[in-house]
Amino acid sequence: MQTTFNLKLAGLGLGCALLIGCGGGGGSGSNDSTGTLSLDITDAPVDNVAEVWVQFTGVRIQPQDGDAIEFVFDSPMDIDLLTLTGENSASLLNSESVPAGEYNWIALDVNAQFDTVFDSFVTLDDGGQVELQVPSGSQQGLRLVSGFTVTANQNSSFIIDWDLRKGLTDPQGQDGVFLRPALRIVDMTEHGTLGGSVADALIMDESCTNDSADGTGNLVYVYEGADVTPVDVDGNDPDPLTTGSVAVDDQAAGAYTYSIPFLSPGEYTVAFTCQGLDDDPETADDLVFVQAQNAEVTDSEETTIDFE
Repeated sequence: MQTTFNLKLAGLGLGCALLIGCGGGGGSGSNDSTGTLSLDITDAPVDNVAEVWVQFTGVRIQPQDGDAIEFVFDSPMDIDLLTLTGENSASLLNSESVPAGEYNWIALDVNAQFDTVFDSFVTLDDGGQVELQVPSGSQQGLRLVSGFTVTANQNSSFIIDWDLRKGLTDPQGQDGVFLRPALRIVDMTEHGTLGGSVADALIMDESCTNDSADGTGNLVYVYEGADVTPVDVDGNDPDPLTTGSVAVDDQAAGAYTYSIPFLSPGEYTVAFTCQGLDDDPETADDLVFVQAQNAEVTDSEETTIDFE
């Protein structure tokens, strides 16, 4: 098995080579101004696995005009995504010079095939390991089709949140575990946090299917927009934007709390369920959600939503 190393801290500088398009032109058309781009990655948590190792080989970005710009890492980066929950992140690009302007998408290039080479894999709770593979089209990388802007003469900093609760699936009748691009991008110049507490009675309710021994399955689901009726993760609207784990907080006298960082300012709907272990991202599941509430996230602030 390939030796791996753990990246837990944000801002870790890593060298990469910059290649511009196959034709050597590219950039952003006639715009000769430049800015710099920084890109980190973080992870919304998932249950029933102990580690999720992904080997990154590079990043590609597509300007609105011109060829794609490719960053190839000097050596592959092996990252356990489960170390990047909460406010932890790892740096993929650090102040790389790029043409200023509008961009259409980002693609994360990874080594993830079912080929007996454990470059990307999950470690299960029982210690077993299963290879990760990207579904068909992996030659195009894990693509996030979401526009962003690089500002001239400034550093534009973004973070990609990889929601493994949506991204890891066990395909029936096929080898390995599928790794899907359940990605969202957040502009780090403006972002806030949702957090709060959950009453013990909701954690221990008779309807719960959580694992009371370790608290898995207690989750807060976050949806874009106000007054959304909460539903499970199934790939159909309104799919949750992200989820956050609820756990005992030793710093708060043993209360159950949650914190979901890296949310763009705006309106959201927030709901709690203690049936998160029943949420299969491949199917529609009839989960019980309680106390759906509207929340307004503002820049550089933590919005408190408690479930009483």
